[in-house]
Amino acid sequence: MLPMVSGDLCFQVLHDGGTLDSGEKIQAVSLQFVSLDFERNIVACIGFSQEDSGAAGHVAEVIKKQVANFGLSFKMAVGAVQQDGAAGAVADELGLEREVCLMHSGDKVGSA
Repeated sequence: MLPMVSGDLCFQVLHDGGTLDSGEKIQAVSLQFVSLDFERNIVACIGFSQEDSGAAGHVAEVIKKQVANFGLSFKMAVGAVQQDGAAGAVADELGLEREVCLMHSGDKVGSA
């Protein structure tokens, strides 16, 4: 990954959202870093907020705002991951590589 970012600090965005029984929409955002010695992953939750929408464009703006509030430049992001494939469009909105956890894909049994 370091050659991709010229040796600069970088992170991956992890996010997930859901709607509560009350109808409230919640969005959680974390950042994942690799330690400089490549021995461990470091994950920090930077936001857990109630939102009006779960649409990709809105979620992308929430992520950008939370990254800025955490004191980092979004230009340091190298990827965005959502637990399932439903929010892959968020990575597209952010201009990042689309990554999805295959353990949460709808066809995981059929693909086994």
